[in-house]
Amino acid sequence: MSQTFRIGVDARPLTSPMSGVARVISSVLRYLPDSERFHFYLYASRPCHSDFADVLDLPNITWVQGDGWLAKRAGLWYNFKLPVLLRQNPVDLFWGSQQVIPPGLSRDVPVLLTCYDLVSTFYPDTMRPLARMQQRAVMRLSMRRAERILAISTQTRDDTVQEYEYPLEQAGVALLGYEMPEVPVGEELEQLRGEVALRLGFRPTEDFILAVSTIEPRKNYGVLLDAYMQYYRRVGLRAYPLVIAGRRGWETPEFYRRLEDYQRECGRIHTLEGLSDRHLNELYRTCGLFCMPSLYEGFGLPLLEALCNGRRALASDIPCFHEIGGDYVDYLPPNDVEAWATALEKNTLHETVASSSKYTRKGRTVRLPGGGVAFPARDWGWDRTAGIYHEEFLRLLEPPAEVVPEPPADATPQIEPDSAARVEPDEIAESGEAVGPGDSGAAPGAIDAADFAKTPEDADDAAAHSAGPEAMELPGLDTQAMAQDAAASTSSTASVKALKADVKKASKKIAKKTEKKAAKPAAKKAAKKAAKKAAKKAVKKAAQPAAKKTSKKTVKKAAKKTAGRAAVKKTGR
Repeated sequence: MSQTFRIGVDARPLTSPMSGVARVISSVLRYLPDSERFHFYLYASRPCHSDFADVLDLPNITWVQGDGWLAKRAGLWYNFKLPVLLRQNPVDLFWGSQQVIPPGLSRDVPVLLTCYDLVSTFYPDTMRPLARMQQRAVMRLSMRRAERILAISTQTRDDTVQEYEYPLEQAGVALLGYEMPEVPVGEELEQLRGEVALRLGFRPTEDFILAVSTIEPRKNYGVLLDAYMQYYRRVGLRAYPLVIAGRRGWETPEFYRRLEDYQRECGRIHTLEGLSDRHLNELYRTCGLFCMPSLYEGFGLPLLEALCNGRRALASDIPCFHEIGGDYVDYLPPNDVEAWATALEKNTLHETVASSSKYTRKGRTVRLPGGGVAFPARDWGWDRTAGIYHEEFLRLLEPPAEVVPEPPADATPQIEPDSAARVEPDEIAESGEAVGPGDSGAAPGAIDAADFAKTPEDADDAAAHSAGPEAMELPGLDTQAMAQDAAASTSSTASVKALKADVKKASKKIAKKTEKKAAKPAAKKAAKKAAKKAAKKAVKKAAQPAAKKTSKKTVKKAAKKTAGRAAVKKTGR
């Protein structure tokens, strides 16, 4: 039976009504293939919103909710309490679903980070000050910590790699998707349209212009309003109504005053907040034209939703919109009011609008001036997005085993790490002859340990080897005393150096062969230990002649001194 992996998820977006980020999280969880291999722990400081009740019903989902006074501040809870919870109940992987992770997250937990946009970098003035400060404080740290990132568009991936100097080979792209809803029929459809008409003030079967997103500076609604008023002043009551579906965000007071003035002047601009998915889908199905004038987006999900419903669209000429719309969209300069006004008139009143065919889905033909758009909606399912996440999860949870290349048939047999650990210096070299083909080129009195320097700790050991036994600390071995004894033996210096050189040449060959064979960390450690042991014994053996001579001289000197003391004692002097 395959292992079930525990994945922690930043689930804070699921505590509010449906939003773009919440849709990504919930859709990946719903459509993830091979889902029984994963168990998701959704961490949030508040209860899950009713929009995502079906997610909580999935058998591989556990909702973990914060408590206490800290839970009243979602950001503080996420940064300070969540790391504690994750240490108490460790997970195998953490999914940073909002492009940030808590600073105290254990480094033992691999991280997959979803990247949506770089608004805090490119358009900081369009963000609320608190959100901007939080993004700047945590984003760079999160990027450095993440083993992999998944951007929602190629544009966002490239911007992230460049801005944060993130390795391109560790960055992927998972374009967002759209779930085509069932179209209600009969009494259910009439009831739905009645509900929408009550909010709009007109039947949604009439032609109208639709824009969908939160009202905030980056969405560039000021240009759309100005363009609409130019269009309305040209054509009068023939102008299609404008419907903005999105909550009031952090736009300026001046913008909202202008919006109210325009609404009083023409009576054809409507704003709707708190729409359910049912109501929003009906607006997508029945609008005559969709507009998205954003200055910057990481993806542009409303544009995809409109196209999948066969709507003609006007959008800003920015890279991520081209990734979605291709040749199905008319692209306009974001700040050119005149260009937008002209495009509104052309796409609502002229029968010469280009169209490849009528849009037909499930036997239902949609009536649009100039025809609809035959957009390939079936290619944009959430199952595609979820499949990419499945691959990324397994990439981090089941990294491929390192493959050790087979040696050539005529290669010298390799020494296994276990056997290398048992090699004694006197088995390696006899009569000063080095074992193995060729000459290692090692300098006398030093082992070239550069091949061991794979980590900072290994680099320290390598530096000690290169400095010789005087700088190398080996447990239980007084290398300083050995060096002094070796220096005292001037008569045997040449032979000692020769012996040391031969032995260290052999030790180096064994170290290199062992290191090459040992592909796994444990084997590398064994090889390194074996090389150190061989070096230690070699140095000790090489120093024995000098030590014996020194010891003999010491004994003679002590005997002479003892004889002198005995003579003094006998004579009484």
